[in-house]
Amino acid sequence: IQLVDAVVATVAGRVVARRGAPVTAGFLQLLARDGHLQATGGTVPLTHEGAFRWPGVPPGAYTLMVSPRVDTSRVEPVAAQVARAEFGRLDVDVAGDVTDLLVRTQPGTVVRGRLVVDGDASRLRGRSVRVQAVGIGPGGRASTQASATVRPDLTFELAGVHGTAVLRLGNVPDGWWTRTVRVARVDATDGFDFAAGRTVVGVEIVVSTKGSGLRGHVRTAGPSPPVDAV
Repeated sequence: IQLVDAVVATVAGRVVARRGAPVTAGFLQLLARDGHLQATGGTVPLTHEGAFRWPGVPPGAYTLMVSPRVDTSRVEPVAAQVARAEFGRLDVDVAGDVTDLLVRTQPGTVVRGRLVVDGDASRLRGRSVRVQAVGIGPGGRASTQASATVRPDLTFELAGVHGTAVLRLGNVPDGWWTRTVRVARVDATDGFDFAAGRTVVGVEIVVSTKGSGLRGHVRTAGPSPPVDAV
């Protein structure tokens, strides 16, 4: 283990919504862009003026992520609140104190598309298939952003998607698998930058009903046959 002697810094600023009003209900995460966790960890809250202050930050390249605070006491479903919420992010390079940051939030993107079944789609009748947008943040960190049920006509709509995200399916019949995801005819199977505040249409999730697999042999480096191999 190698320890580096470094002077830590303070990262501070304020968060405003797209129309300029201070964002007071939410939390900030400071994530290292190289994939390692920030040394102080956790989150910091916003003040009633939308201000934040994060002390003890080691030098490095970070991304500030602003997430809304969801009021779980309201009768309205949490998913509906998240769908309307605004999100923000800002890349920050820390070599000393950074105290005048301005982070602007935007509403999430609406994603509309359809499920394309390569095979017999009749097995979907009466089944609640879910589409989920999983955000891929700095360092490959994954977090669920939005989910929706596929309609009987195989269309779907996700709200509150932001940044780079992967679209995944849930509750499909056994043996079915997602073959490809296309956004405007571009391959987005491994992720797509949906940005924020947009409406993305024409998304296709192609699912195959035909099982696939691998068959082969496991061998050891020597002449002996393998035993108890998994």
